[in-house]
Amino acid sequence: MDLEITELLATSLLVQATRAMVAEGSQATRAGTSRTRSFRQSFPVSYATRIGERLGEAGVLAHDPVEDERLLPVLAERSRVVEETFDKMFSDLVHRSATVTNGARWEAGRAAADRADITVGRQAVDA
Repeated sequence: MDLEITELLATSLLVQATRAMVAEGSQATRAGTSRTRSFRQSFPVSYATRIGERLGEAGVLAHDPVEDERLLPVLAERSRVVEETFDKMFSDLVHRSATVTNGARWEAGRAAADRADITVGRQAVDA
């Protein structure tokens, strides 16, 4: 179930990001030269960074104290399984830095991420 929800969220966010990026349109400098490449680089990195922040904030909220302590072993096991599955699926994951070359598109990406729906049909997350 967790994997299905994650796939649904990833697909939803990709569609939302694409719509937002297309809505921004092509970009040009004052001289009329295209800034589309810097836009295509800055917007999605910014969008993904902000979505990561929002999901992190939602994760912190989700770890509020559990009212029924009988659930703790179940939640701990679920967390362990998720971490193991992630490690198996993304064993060669590396972190890379990105250079922002278009500040306006960076801000547009963050704004689009702030508007993005991260609920996946569940109760809204206030993040």
